[in-house]
Amino acid sequence: SNIPALGYAGTYAIANVLLTLAGTLIVIIWPGLG
Repeated sequence: SNIPALGYAGTYAIANVLLTLAGTLIVIIWPGLG
């Protein structure tokens, strides 16, 4: 059924969100580390 496709799309979406959050945190925190 649609479960495999939704699982793939969900995993892809979650990965994108995590990467975006990580990138944002790095941009915010990095100047403080330098």
